[in-house]
Amino acid sequence: MAAAKRFQWEAGEDLVHRYEMPDGWSTTFCGNCGSPLPMQTPDNKLVWIPIGSLDEHPEIKVVEHIFVGSKGSWEVIGDDAPQFERDPPVINAS
Repeated sequence: MAAAKRFQWEAGEDLVHRYEMPDGWSTTFCGNCGSPLPMQTPDNKLVWIPIGSLDEHPEIKVVEHIFVGSKGSWEVIGDDAPQFERDPPVINAS
């Protein structure tokens, strides 16, 4: 997640397709390959950035695991970052 005011497309914004759902959430994907792309939260304050959409290693570490209550039984969380059953804690977008 990143503050929306700090997010900027470097290239390829013309390939972005969005499907908006009735609840205000949307899904954003590449019009060429279908890969998930960054998308804004319904309040437009944050941008969710799929790590797989980055070209380079972001040099960041995992700081939390969210929605672990619905993770697959085969998934193993191998670090000591905080875990949240459902929603993440409130994020300050400033």
